[in-house]
Amino acid sequence: RALVRHIGTLALPKFSTRPEKEVYQGLLKRLPFLFGGIAIMIILYIVAAPLVFRLLFPRYLSVLPYSQLFCLSIIDSITYPISSAFTAHKRTKQLTFLTTSVYAIDLSLLFILTPLFGLQGVLFAKLASRIATVAIGGGILYSLARKTRNLTTSS
Repeated sequence: RALVRHIGTLALPKFSTRPEKEVYQGLLKRLPFLFGGIAIMIILYIVAAPLVFRLLFPRYLSVLPYSQLFCLSIIDSITYPISSAFTAHKRTKQLTFLTTSVYAIDLSLLFILTPLFGLQGVLFAKLASRIATVAIGGGILYSLARKTRNLTTSS
């Protein structure tokens, strides 16, 4: 997750010097590759975790499924470059909507699922809120990409 977070931070200066249309269209083209890289990391972790747990944490094999489930939550790392693009082009309205809606979803799911399912509820709530982050961030990006494309083609 930290590696992808730094990609967003490093891209911020480049995003701020480029036109919005170019940034959003470029992100739409490149994010599937980032998603693929994240998916590969998730799969590698899920496959390697049993071996690592047996070697390093043999007393904690019971938490292995929780660890593997929670590793799916790094899928929201794909939103770091999106947030950087919104920051670079001063899209505070979109950033505020993304942040507040994700926190509202997260808190609501934690409030509902934790009493019902305990630790599994927390894991499912966090995973669902991070998937919501990807969906909302991707939706906003797609909407802005369409809007900027339509603005430049109509003028």
